[in-house]
Amino acid sequence: MNAFIALVRKEYWENNKSLLWLPLVLIVLTWLGCLLIASKGVITIEGDIPKVNVLPFLALPFFLSAGLAAITYCGNSLNEERRDRSILFWRSLPVSDMQTVMAKACTVLVLLPAISFLAAVIAQLPLALLMTHLGVQSFGEVLAALGKQAGHFLWLSVLMAPFYGAMMLLSACTQRPLLWMLLGPLLLFIGESVLLDGHPVSQLLFGHLAREIMLVLGSLIAQPILVNGAELVTTGAVLSTAWTMVTGVALALIFWALCAEIRRRRLIKD
Repeated sequence: MNAFIALVRKEYWENNKSLLWLPLVLIVLTWLGCLLIASKGVITIEGDIPKVNVLPFLALPFFLSAGLAAITYCGNSLNEERRDRSILFWRSLPVSDMQTVMAKACTVLVLLPAISFLAAVIAQLPLALLMTHLGVQSFGEVLAALGKQAGHFLWLSVLMAPFYGAMMLLSACTQRPLLWMLLGPLLLFIGESVLLDGHPVSQLLFGHLAREIMLVLGSLIAQPILVNGAELVTTGAVLSTAWTMVTGVALALIFWALCAEIRRRRLIKD
């Protein structure tokens, strides 16, 4: 366990620009934005106050930046250590390849969302205190909103697990993983256009993912997401997403096992 924690710490310090500094920059920008809006006018309250929760909208940039940081991290996770030869040093330590890969998976699935959520809470804190003071929302409602956000950070993290695993597998197999992340879907789309009538595979992989992400975002900001006039966030859609996450985690574990095996074979070859 101590070795695994040390591996996670190593990942944190090697990637602190995206794990730490990016959320800190977003906190400062959020506070500056709130101060700028407040300086433009005076807050007045007349009559009944509509129950509009603005806190999730402040959390949205942290939500999106966490996803982008995760994509970049996964793309470089196994490729960078091979390129700078640091893999040889870490291989000399008493840790297995599977432990190393799972430490990277833990970083992107647990550590990154946790830091992003904590940063989102800090960014929302001044506005949350102001809303509580003005009576716009009770303290319990603010806590409930923050708790819901925590669930959605976890929700997206688990939902994206198989894609994170696939990106880490690309990082282990190719010299330019980020390039292949862009070219892969494009080549698939072109191939389907030439060989098939429609895009069934692209729709299954990426169309379904886009739908699930829209479901998470719509639930986060408590707004209905409409597709062809029909509401996307329904009980059936939520149950479908739950099943998708279960099967996705199983697929992610397979990808990570392949990453560990490729890493082990490459070290033997080197």
